[in-house]
Amino acid sequence: MCSFSSTLFLLEESNLAIISMKFAWSVAISGVASVNALRKLSSFIVGGDEVAPNSEPYVISLQRSGAHFCGASLAGYLNKAITAGHCHNSYGVTAVAGAHRIELYESRSQSRSVTQFIVHPSYNSYLLENDIAIIKLSSPFVENEYVKPLFLPRQEFQDWLPHNSPVRVCGWGNTVPGDVPSQMAKELHCIDINVIAYSICNDRQHYNGELSPGMMCAGVDGLGGKDACGGDSGGPVKYSDMVVGITSWSYGHPHQGQGAYYPGVYTDVAWYRNWIDLQ
Repeated sequence: MCSFSSTLFLLEESNLAIISMKFAWSVAISGVASVNALRKLSSFIVGGDEVAPNSEPYVISLQRSGAHFCGASLAGYLNKAITAGHCHNSYGVTAVAGAHRIELYESRSQSRSVTQFIVHPSYNSYLLENDIAIIKLSSPFVENEYVKPLFLPRQEFQDWLPHNSPVRVCGWGNTVPGDVPSQMAKELHCIDINVIAYSICNDRQHYNGELSPGMMCAGVDGLGGKDACGGDSGGPVKYSDMVVGITSWSYGHPHQGQGAYYPGVYTDVAWYRNWIDLQ
């Protein structure tokens, strides 16, 4: 199972209480544990590799008191970014773009204070539905070779990306099971995986109807071993030159064999495109 990310204490206490209660119990339905009761916020890049510095210039580190706790991405705008709703934190958050080795000062990076965290009005912290938020920045980032937004997809609905489309997921989360601080990635890591069609991911062999509209799946179906399993929460899923997803949650851990049938679940950005533009 994915363990709790060590960053969860940064969530609002009310949300944390709800999430903690949810993960503390499981419900048997026809002899199978309910996925809802076992959802875990995503915090690991598993099976990926360190990438070349600043090769993914749209990726943002959200930090508090200098410590990374969630990812985010620049897409379509320089004065705001997109992240997961469960990354919401009201005070003292800094967005850092152009970073690679985040525990060091890097002259190529840019920091901006987060002035507003706009969580989707229908966000459900129990089911992690509508798990998307917009962060407003104190001033726009300056675009250069180290900081560059990707495009946003147009408004689309379920399964708009073909099954097996190649996507890239990036983050600074843990690279092994557990919350061992020394195993948190110091450099940006990414994995290359594939979109798994909603109809497949939600079938009886996978999530068995537990997915909700606005979610998408990606992984290596039938094999596992690669996944964003939380620190990675809120980070981007890239397809071509677009940010198409947000790291949200998973069930099980790919190193324990469950990733073959329970791939990572991400927020489908295209589903929320019109809402993003209005914020």
